[in-house]
This record gives sequence, structure tokens and C-alpha cells, in this order.
Amino acid sequence: LVARRRDRLHALAAELAASHPALRVLVRDVDLLDRARAGAMIDALEAEGVHVDLLVNNAGFGDRGLIDERPWAKLEALLQLNVVTLTFLIHRLLPGMLARGKGGVLDIGSVAGIISKPGSAVYGASKSFVNALGEALHAELRSTGVVVTTVLPGPVPTEFGALAMQGDATPVSEAPGGPVADADRNPIK
Repeated sequence: LVARRRDRLHALAAELAASHPALRVLVRDVDLLDRARAGAMIDALEAEGVHVDLLVNNAGFGDRGLIDERPWAKLEALLQLNVVTLTFLIHRLLPGMLARGKGGVLDIGSVAGIISKPGSAVYGASKSFVNALGEALHAELRSTGVVVTTVLPGPVPTEFGALAMQGDATPVSEAPGGPVADADRNPIK
């Protein structure tokens, strides 16, 4: 489990361990916007002999407002997390899955990547990338033993929507607690 909020990670780890006693749950509190730390985390896992067989790309945040009125720092952080970090994690973890002949990538896209909505242009574009990348990788990796699936949820009443609707000019990465990763707000169970 990787996200920024250690307390939420440990709570989820405890819940998973209680439900599945044989499950080994590792917790790493890493801000995935920090590419060096994210890479170092993957290097450390590999050094420990941990093989990632399933990557759930669920980190991301949104923004709401007209592009010319939104702070560039927030838009840039959104693109870095939603697009670049997602691609980086696939790029780093996919070779091991391919070498083992098995694995999976679950990307959390969005219907916002299909249906353009005024006031959410950059977020929608970031999710269009996620949707398209997942579709292409699904086809590319078809006979490798690695399955790529993209989930396209619609609006869900979580902390995510409330934060995206904020009208402040503070980029989420500079707000207390940093970017809101999907795993921080609504873990998949």
C-alpha cells in the first residue's frame, strides 16, 4: 500500500490483514509526485525480494474551474500525478511482470476521460490519457500473461470531489497533507 497518509495506510493494512490473515501487507508512505522517492521505494522493494504482481494505479486528484483561471502549479501537479506518475509506475513494474509471465495493471480512469465537461478540461484530458494508455496496453500485452484493465467510474461522493471543487489557488501538492491520492480517500476493497 502506497500513499502519503501513514495513518490511513496502517488502518487499511489492519483491515486487510484481519480479513485475509495469510496476506502480507507492506505499507510505504511515499508522495508519488516525488519521482525520486517513488523510484527509491520500488528499488527498495526489489532489493527486499518483493515482486509486485498487481499494480493498482489509483493515485490522482482533480481540479475544477476554467483553465485560464486555475493556478498553473495545481494543473501541473495534476498532470504529473495523473499522467506521468501512472506511466512511470507501469514502466518500472511491468518488466518484472513480463519476466515472470504473469501480473496485472489496474488503472483507474474515468468517464471524465470520455465525456468532456466544461470546467474540468485538464482533469478530463488526464483521464483520457489513462483510458487510452490502458486500452493500448491491454492489446499490446494480450498474450504475455499480464492483464491490463482500466476502470472508468463516474462521479462518486467522496472527499475527492469536494477537493476538486475548491476554488482556492493552492495546488493540492502544497496543501496540508499534499495531493489526495485515490487510495487515501476511497480504497478498493
